[in-house]
Amino acid sequence: MSRKKYLSEYTNAVKRMRPHVSGFLASDGFDIRKAHDWTPSQKRQITRYNDMYAQATAESVHIYRPRNKKNLKIALKSRGLERFKNLKVAFIPVPPKYDHETDTLKPITPKIKISKSGKLSVKVKDHSSERTYLLRENFGITKEDFINDPYSAAEKILKETDYSHYNIIAGEHEYGRGLPKILSEENILKEVEKMIERYGSDSFDPSDKSSKFYGNWFFGLIGYRFPTWQAARDYRQSERRFTDKKKVYKTKIKKANRQIKVIEKTISKINKHKRMTPHIRTIVNRDITERLKTASDPEPLLELRSVVKGSNDKQQIPPFIRDFLIENRHDKIADQNKIISDLIAERLAINLKLKK
Repeated sequence: MSRKKYLSEYTNAVKRMRPHVSGFLASDGFDIRKAHDWTPSQKRQITRYNDMYAQATAESVHIYRPRNKKNLKIALKSRGLERFKNLKVAFIPVPPKYDHETDTLKPITPKIKISKSGKLSVKVKDHSSERTYLLRENFGITKEDFINDPYSAAEKILKETDYSHYNIIAGEHEYGRGLPKILSEENILKEVEKMIERYGSDSFDPSDKSSKFYGNWFFGLIGYRFPTWQAARDYRQSERRFTDKKKVYKTKIKKANRQIKVIEKTISKINKHKRMTPHIRTIVNRDITERLKTASDPEPLLELRSVVKGSNDKQQIPPFIRDFLIENRHDKIADQNKIISDLIAERLAINLKLKK
């Protein structure tokens, strides 16, 4: 991959994040015209925030831009993003409304309120429902107490609140495999017990911050208010539709990444080969055929084909043929990276604007 294409990944990430993340302007040292001068430390910072940005917007979200920093801090904490100090906004997950008649997802503008006690409430009128983040800090529960005895902590939160349904805050998401678990007060405690057993210290290392240990992502509960059971079903169905849509993008991205790995293995094999074996001649001829379809001047490619045709198994691979093969492979990798970038951008547009 050329250096220009390599740098474009960083510059595109900076352009994408600038409206929502501070510290990436030209005055901060991130001049896109001078991307070739960016230090490894700056590139690591871009990668860190870009990974967070992609994950935070991997679902349907509402961009919440509060007027004061205190409310922003509370909103970020509800999403487990308080460690990212440069964020200017909070990404509040708001599942779109599913329209049965048109089979489309429609965006919803929520009403977000932060009480004096620091409780974040997300009210969605279209679902006639309300979702509130019940963070441990709002109930005087320390992080240590919450990790040591999450069941008792959950009991305390339930005693001090009155919601029709509950779920677990799982880092930046609602607990459930693609579909939020909307449970009654009795069943949510059973789910907390299962969670402790499944993601406890017996299975995962509590000292490893990147492990699946529940202490790394269990921040409290989510309280729901649904006027009817149908409203709850609509909420879950909307989330399911959106999850299915995300799976399509994930599958395409995984396929492109697999292609890149296959191409990289081919490059490694080409570098190991020393002679013009039948296998190498087949690869070269196939690449020439592909290039001839779009080439404006076919003469150099035809000359190269004649050289390959006149070669034998004992002959060393000429440097210009090896360069030709590797250059083609790098171009294919760049094409796959372009596909991945386009898919991420398209998914982001759907998540932020919910375009059909």
